[in-house]
Amino acid sequence: MNSKERLLAALRREPVDRVPANITYYIADFYDTHLAPRLVHYQDPFEARLASQTIFGFDPLVGLGGAEHLPWRMEEPGRWEVAREVARINGDTITTYTVTTPAGTLRTLYGERPGHSGWQIEPLIKEEGDLDCLACLPEPRVDRAALRARWEQLGERGLGYVGINGIWQQACYLRGMEQMAMDPYLDPAWTHRFLGLLCDWLAKQAELLCQSPVETFFINESYVGMGLSRKVFDGFVKPYDERLTQVAKKAGKYVLYHDCGKANALLESMVDIGIDYLEPITPTGASGDLDPADVKRRIGGRVCLRGGVNHEIVTHGTPQEIRAEVRRCLDILAPGGGYILCPSAPFDLDVPLENLEAFAQAAQDYCGEYGGL
Repeated sequence: MNSKERLLAALRREPVDRVPANITYYIADFYDTHLAPRLVHYQDPFEARLASQTIFGFDPLVGLGGAEHLPWRMEEPGRWEVAREVARINGDTITTYTVTTPAGTLRTLYGERPGHSGWQIEPLIKEEGDLDCLACLPEPRVDRAALRARWEQLGERGLGYVGINGIWQQACYLRGMEQMAMDPYLDPAWTHRFLGLLCDWLAKQAELLCQSPVETFFINESYVGMGLSRKVFDGFVKPYDERLTQVAKKAGKYVLYHDCGKANALLESMVDIGIDYLEPITPTGASGDLDPADVKRRIGGRVCLRGGVNHEIVTHGTPQEIRAEVRRCLDILAPGGGYILCPSAPFDLDVPLENLEAFAQAAQDYCGEYGGL
């Protein structure tokens, strides 16, 4: 089997020649320090990123594109017009975005640092009346020709996905994590109105992305992992992510669902959304609350599982400890199929290069023992 066939078979929980293995992604500092010098001969950054996995024998699962998730970076004349003021403080770029709509004005502050994720300093949605402005959100734009070209370029060397934020992730980007954690309790009716407007916008993104030939559709719900109760998840996340999932399923896509953090109380609810795959199965001791054996018992017969390898061991362990962790996860999660071996977090500069090499070698040594072909 080639990498694409192997990953698709795992998604379908069908037999594979060996368990597919990969990493989520490399943080920029790790990539630039350890991998970029090896890949300087690649002129195309996409080919270099792909090679950064294939040189270790991984089966790449890679993002091929998505819609813009920060609406203050979009514009639509007469409907959603954006002014920017940029300040540079201690190497960080702090941008004030002022959005003018027919319904009023919104303002947000956003920070950025080279090689890091951006962060919100001041949320876009602060007051009840700000929701009127969300009715003016600009129409999503997706370059479907570019997606097709990238999908064709990837070919059989891996499996690509298109992706959007899930409803909670997107709401936190606009409202702030702390306020969103309180909103369902303080004003549930307002919260549903807010989420409904966002879901309309996200569904449009999903429809456009799913017109591409890319086989899988990724929903990012990282912030659900901060520890939502099942009651909040079932009431304020599940109905909206279910709608997004159905858009993808109607287009014939496999749905990948991401929650890095706490998920123990939510496993069955997540699967009930209709997803095909859950990642990264963050274990206790690595910022999560999952026991891989319990996850396998509860939902392993319903969805493909990716992850479970304790990233703290990958980061701080010896090569022997990493090999033992890989073997442990395979023993627990691989039987019966539907498993992709992967660490529970991306690689940053805290991870020694030799630990990535130890993980890759263990995958090569052990994954073949669990194939069913």
